[in-house]
Amino acid sequence: MREIETYPLAELLLRGAARHSHRDCIALETERATYGELEARSRRAARSLISLGVEPGDRVGILMANCLDFVEVLFGASMIGAVAVLYNARFKAREIAHVTADSGVKVIVTNDIVEQHTNYVELLQRAVPGLTERDEHAEPRLASMPQLQTAVTLGSSSAAGFINRETFYQLGEACPPEAVDEHRARIAVDDVAVMIYTSGTTAMPKGCPLTHVVLQHAGVVGGIERIGLQEGDVMWAPLPMFHTAFTQPLTGILYVGGTFLSMTHFEPDTALEMILKEGASIMFPAFPTITISMWARLKSCAPCRHACHTPPRSPCSA
Repeated sequence: MREIETYPLAELLLRGAARHSHRDCIALETERATYGELEARSRRAARSLISLGVEPGDRVGILMANCLDFVEVLFGASMIGAVAVLYNARFKAREIAHVTADSGVKVIVTNDIVEQHTNYVELLQRAVPGLTERDEHAEPRLASMPQLQTAVTLGSSSAAGFINRETFYQLGEACPPEAVDEHRARIAVDDVAVMIYTSGTTAMPKGCPLTHVVLQHAGVVGGIERIGLQEGDVMWAPLPMFHTAFTQPLTGILYVGGTFLSMTHFEPDTALEMILKEGASIMFPAFPTITISMWARLKSCAPCRHACHTPPRSPCSA
């Protein structure tokens, strides 16, 4: 059995960047980043978070559709020992308000990618009373959420109550680059890495703090011993990034220096094209609904529209 060592989450990215900086790390339908590019983006986010007063153990909320911004903030927070609170993107204003107050989020980050007709900036403005009246310096504090200091939108435009993308990164430029590694050096594998909330189907969502060890166990140990992850594998996993069906396979593929394929919007045809184009060696759809929709699309395509290695026929053998 292969000996598996656990590292703090951000170290998985940094180890990969040191070994194969130019290899693709994350790819979505319209954006991608190599290990080296994602490290640079994550360090930039980490410096901005430090400039906003984020310290080890502080909560950084992330509410976005799947995108590189999400991954960048996740690793940026992890690099400085902050705890990423991954909001379920299906939550309504009531649940978001509860999670923000319950977890003690200090900085919350979103962007303007609309997912399933949901505008997250507007949703946060409804969920956080008084947010739109606050100035860019986050004063005054909100009585219902006293620990919340700053809201950030990484969208293409500004919004009332939010620091915009340009300001967020300008703040980071004032933070010395070495400050990130000073914070990083104090992180232990038994520290809390992320907090994921339950769905809240029958009650308000409950927070589940996961340490770096727990976060990686299923993805790294299970990925290597059960799935057989190998160096350079390309894994397709389209689940929402707030879900353990993202964090688990992500840690596994980073551990072996592979490439992770995600999707902002799952659609069977686009998914099949991505799998073929990117040369996925492992698929992790996680739920039968996704698998069935793709299989149904394959069975119905006549003549075959995909890059099969066999002659087109009906039903196709893509």
